Amino acid sequence: MRTRESLTLVVLCLALLAARGAKADGPAETSAKPTGDAEAMRRNTGVVEGLNLQSRPRVLWKYTSASGDFADVAAFDGAVMALDRSGAVHALDSTTGRLLWKSEEGYKFSFGYGLALTRNPEFDAVLVGGDVGLFALERKTGRKLWRTETPQGVAGPVCAEETVFAGGADGNVYAFELRTGRVKWKHEYVADRPPDPKGFDGERARFPGRPARPMNAATDGRAVFLSVFDQCRTLALDAETGERVWSFATNGWMHGRPSVGKQQVYVGSQDDCFYAIDKDMGVQSWKVKTKSRIEAAAAVADKLVVFGSCDGNIYAVDKDMGNVVWEFETEKGGRAGAPIYSQPLISHDTVYLAAMRGKVYALELSSGKRKWDLRPLAESEINCDPQVDAGRLFLTTRLRDGKGESAVLAIGAP
Repeated sequence: MRTRESLTLVVLCLALLAARGAKADGPAETSAKPTGDAEAMRRNTGVVEGLNLQSRPRVLWKYTSASGDFADVAAFDGAVMALDRSGAVHALDSTTGRLLWKSEEGYKFSFGYGLALTRNPEFDAVLVGGDVGLFALERKTGRKLWRTETPQGVAGPVCAEETVFAGGADGNVYAFELRTGRVKWKHEYVADRPPDPKGFDGERARFPGRPARPMNAATDGRAVFLSVFDQCRTLALDAETGERVWSFATNGWMHGRPSVGKQQVYVGSQDDCFYAIDKDMGVQSWKVKTKSRIEAAAAVADKLVVFGSCDGNIYAVDKDMGNVVWEFETEKGGRAGAPIYSQPLISHDTVYLAAMRGKVYALELSSGKRKWDLRPLAESEINCDPQVDAGRLFLTTRLRDGKGESAVLAIGAP
């Protein structure tokens, strides 16, 4: 069920030599450590503040749109941003669900999509990844601040201080200047693409005409991390220079955003394993084998890391040893099982998880004991990483087998 890999001095040395020997769009690779960004790292852990739903909550409001096929959501400072796969960004009042604005320009999200908020009072914007590049919209009005075209588009962006990072389907990772969209650096990652593991053909995993399929990026301010779905690997790049720090390969396609802790990076794979990777060296610390693929990011607490598997279980693992401390089984969905595509959230002593089959769970962090569960919309699936603002949980739903609704929901105390 689980294994723990010992890190020997020989393995560490070999990994360091390999990292220094690879190329990164010009300069030789290094494991240099630029200044960190504590806020950026905190936002990647899935640990949130101000959410304390100890008793069964209720749906406070529901927002739907005739054009809406919602697939991503972000929340901050009284506003909820929802991405509509038909080509719009909707800004909603987090208290009432009232529409504040809707983007006027139609975007394309067939490949790249994802939202990130700057949380910068001097440049208060929402960043939108799309099929033709990256966009910055003023958070309060929806006015377009800049647009940077990139060939083939970019996946979900992430912000740190004065830079936005995103993986491009043209085979480059990009760093954009936050206030202007100017490209600060790019890192090419197709030329050294590793061989495909058996049963995970890269060509089959890519979108037509695009040489790579990057997933959502993460950062701690020092480094940028992202998994490349079709290459079955996770990359770590120096946030300041774009130089390659390390590359970590698995035996299956990789979908979720990496979760970044103080000493380790956590990723899941369609080889059914969940990995802890040493953040500086890029070598495996331990792995946990589950009964199905792992598609979503993890939540990283002080002693535990919590993640969901498409076997329908939530796992809590000791961060240091890789031992499974507890498991919780979510409600199954017939022959289709119970895939989990969302990142858990941890607040105080509670784990919150939105399972794709349409239920939200609250579990005791130390034991996995169920506190409550809620099905917010009958016959609808939950299809995003939940977000938190002002003590409320925000998520999006989609139709299931032609039934249910595509909506943005606010969940809070009754």
